[in-house]
Amino acid sequence: MTFAMAKLRLSHKVGAIGVVGVLGLMAVGANYFIGNAIERGHRATATVARAIGRLADATDIALLETRRAEKDFLLRSSEQYVTRHAETSRAVAAKLDDLARYAADFPEITGHAVVVRQRFDVYVRSFGQLVD
Repeated sequence: MTFAMAKLRLSHKVGAIGVVGVLGLMAVGANYFIGNAIERGHRATATVARAIGRLADATDIALLETRRAEKDFLLRSSEQYVTRHAETSRAVAAKLDDLARYAADFPEITGHAVVVRQRFDVYVRSFGQLVD
């Protein structure tokens, strides 16, 4: 190998070093662009996950408010708590539907949201029977 390099002119050796340098920079650039694309994908997934988390927190709070309206009705037997329960139940149902829609790329979360929505519908019907 050294014998073949000894026969090359200096300009060819410098050119070969330049080609190797350019190829190295191209490899670094390709690595950067690929890594950047992967990072953008992870950032998008993280943004969706944060939105799902915030929506899940809001749903939990709405569920607690619905339960509070139920307890207030049971303690005071006032129609205003039935109305408040109906309002918060609609909000919870909408949030659960949103949660299932936002989590479409996460089948496990979507499945849980659907099951919670079904059980929540049973709870709302049971409260309606209690009121009647």
